[in-house]
Amino acid sequence: MKKGYLFILMLLVLILAGCSMSNGFNGNVWGSSIDSVKRREGLPNEENIATLSYDNKKVLNAEADISYLFSSNKLHSIFAVYKNLNSFEYLHILSELSKTYGEKYDITESERNGGSGLLASFYGGRVSEAYGWTKGKTVVTLVSVTNRNGGGHVELQVKQVR
Repeated sequence: MKKGYLFILMLLVLILAGCSMSNGFNGNVWGSSIDSVKRREGLPNEENIATLSYDNKKVLNAEADISYLFSSNKLHSIFAVYKNLNSFEYLHILSELSKTYGEKYDITESERNGGSGLLASFYGGRVSEAYGWTKGKTVVTLVSVTNRNGGGHVELQVKQVR
């Protein structure tokens, strides 16, 4: 009998975690306090009044450096950088984001590399791929950056919109 209750409880937790991901990230809902995120994620490598930063943390099953950003002690966005991502991990991240936030859309060539494109000015026109998702109060951007030396990294930004 106890096993039946435990199974139902675990199933309910998984369902609720999946629902809340579209209004937050990684089980942390928008508006969570710094202490709430620390309880869920553990002690950060760096902390200040507006940011919790973690190094080499599993984010969508791949290692990344992740920062949780707060305003008035309320979570409003995350920023993760994947430095050593292989193709399989990258495709898995794309798949997981699409499962959670719906169909991805391409960030257009002009937006990422054009004269007035925000990403072009930020990355110097070296963005190789850029995708976005929108669901509920959440906007997601995944950007693959190629460095001049042939290396690169992938950046994930998830933020609350009002």
